[in-house]
Amino acid sequence: MQVQKVKYAIWAADHLRAISFYQKTFGAELSFEMEVWSELTLCGSTIGIHGGGEGKRT
Repeated sequence: MQVQKVKYAIWAADHLRAISFYQKTFGAELSFEMEVWSELTLCGSTIGIHGGGEGKRT
């Protein structure tokens, strides 16, 4: 198996706030955006942020 890309998924209660945090704090670039799923690129890795769900802690 050959790894092509490192990708992380993060659940966020406030989707837009999470995007802003990664952009302002780490300089991440928004590469894909939908209503409940966005992807940011940072240091060659992709961070997926999922904003869907019922807002309950798990």
